[in-house]
Amino acid sequence: MTRLFAWLLALALLTGCAGLAQRPEPPIVSVADIRMGDASLMEQRFVVTLRLQNPNDFDLPLRGLRYDLKLNGHAFARGVSPAAVTVPAYGEKTLQVTVTSNLLSLFRQLQALSRGGPLKYSLAGSIGIANRHLRLPFRQSGELTL
Repeated sequence: MTRLFAWLLALALLTGCAGLAQRPEPPIVSVADIRMGDASLMEQRFVVTLRLQNPNDFDLPLRGLRYDLKLNGHAFARGVSPAAVTVPAYGEKTLQVTVTSNLLSLFRQLQALSRGGPLKYSLAGSIGIANRHLRLPFRQSGELTL
């Protein structure tokens, strides 16, 4: 009986370790482009092109994103997307998503842009892995030249 218990325990530990080894590295998510979409007095929508890079040696089937975008250190826009895309092993894909901003955020950014210089961004959020109950966080910052 003790031998059977030891065997089952060893099997459970090995299975647990194998599951941990399969956890993928999060994709590298960066902003490739920002364009104005719909706009009203209180709310503005922007189309953001995200570049998704897969640092893993296997295809990464992604489904669903949640993201927050800061421009020049200030909260600018946020969004969610049900988009599904498979990023090939050590490859990249682009994905267009919509972010929503408000009048105050837009005004703040227009003031900063009038001073010139590059547009600094910070993008953070999480991305879901298709067919698994797993979300991978991401955080990236960079600059866009206008």
